[in-house]
Amino acid sequence: MPIVALTANAMADYVQRCRDAGMDGHLSKPIDPRTLEEALARFGARSPGGR
Repeated sequence: MPIVALTANAMADYVQRCRDAGMDGHLSKPIDPRTLEEALARFGARSPGGR
């Protein structure tokens, strides 16, 4: 199951720490709806009910 960090910290060293900890992606606040949609599509999220 993919793990994507949602955090207020966007500094490059923090993003790398997230990836080193095993996270698959990183989104920083404020979350742009388009960026969130892209991450969900990239990591295979499905809508409720699996549709």
